[in-house]
Amino acid sequence: ATQEGAENRITIKSDTGNVGIGVTAPAEKLDVNGNTKVTGNVILAADNNKLILGTGGDLEIFHDGTNSYIDSDTGLLRLDGLDGVWLDDGGSNIMRVNNTEVLSYRRLNITGNSIHTGNFHLDADNNQLILGAGSDLKIYHDGSNSYIDEEGTGSLIINSSQVAIKGGADAAENMATFIDNGAVTLYHNNVVKFATSADG
Repeated sequence: ATQEGAENRITIKSDTGNVGIGVTAPAEKLDVNGNTKVTGNVILAADNNKLILGTGGDLEIFHDGTNSYIDSDTGLLRLDGLDGVWLDDGGSNIMRVNNTEVLSYRRLNITGNSIHTGNFHLDADNNQLILGAGSDLKIYHDGSNSYIDEEGTGSLIINSSQVAIKGGADAAENMATFIDNGAVTLYHNNVVKFATSADG
C-alpha cells in the first residue's frame, strides 16, 4: 500500500492485484471511492462488458456483439436534453422530442389503443387519415375540398339519434336534419322547405 500522511490514498492488494483509491480493501481490479475524471475514451473492449450504474446496479449500458442496450431495472428511464432528444439510425432522423412536440420522420406503428388529449394534426394537403385493414375509409383535405372516401365493401354509415348537416364557417345555418323516429327536414337559406311526418 502507498500512504500519504495517516490516510491511505492508493492500496494495492498483493494477493489479488486489486488497486484501491480511497479504499483500503479494494474488491475489484480498480476500486475507487470518490469522483473520477477521465480525459479520453473509456473503452469496454469485449462484447457484453457493461457500464453498471447505481447502488444496486440498476442501470446497465452494453453491447452484445449485435445490438446495443440501455437497460434500466428500477424506475423510469429519463432522457433529458436542453433542446430536445433526437433518435436517428446513423444520420437519418427517426424521431425528435422537445418541450412542444414529438416529430416522427418514419411510419409510427401502434399495437393497442392510442389516447390523444390534444389535436391530431395532419399538417399537409392530401395527407390522409386511413382506417380499416384494407384502407377502406379515408378522410383528407386536398387544399381546396375535404373528402370522406368509403372505397371498400359495405356502406358509409352515420349513426346518431340526431344528424344535422350545417353550413357556414360557424355551422350556424341548417341544411338538413335527420331525427331518429322523427322527421327528415330540408332547409333553404336556413328556412324549412320540406319535412317528413308519420303519414309520409
